[in-house]
Amino acid sequence: MRERQLAGCEALSSYRRVMVALLYAFAVWGVEIATVAILLRALSVPAPRLMAAIVLVVVLNFGMLVPTSPGLVGIYQLLCVFALSLWGVDRQLALSLSIVMQTVLFVPLYLAGVVWLTVGTRPKHEISWECV
Repeated sequence: MRERQLAGCEALSSYRRVMVALLYAFAVWGVEIATVAILLRALSVPAPRLMAAIVLVVVLNFGMLVPTSPGLVGIYQLLCVFALSLWGVDRQLALSLSIVMQTVLFVPLYLAGVVWLTVGTRPKHEISWECV
């Protein structure tokens, strides 16, 4: 176990790898913040879009650090309602936004995971990409 942990830390010894990982992380966060800002506008949430999107993403990411229910159902909604309450957003509107956000942000990831589990874990000789 300890050897695996040390092997995982070897990536930190390369400045280039750390910078590439940080760039990917910032890109993912940027896309997520942009998506949330678009959803805030689409649902006419009365909050400053960019600031509310950043706060929502930060609150949700910190909230996901603690293991909770599968799919974060419930805690995700609670955290969205809490974060948007900072701007006095109605709870029903915040709950609606949280359901839409969770669907838009998580469903594609879950579908990609299902595809990976069904296709990516098969032995290579069983996978055929030819059209019959």
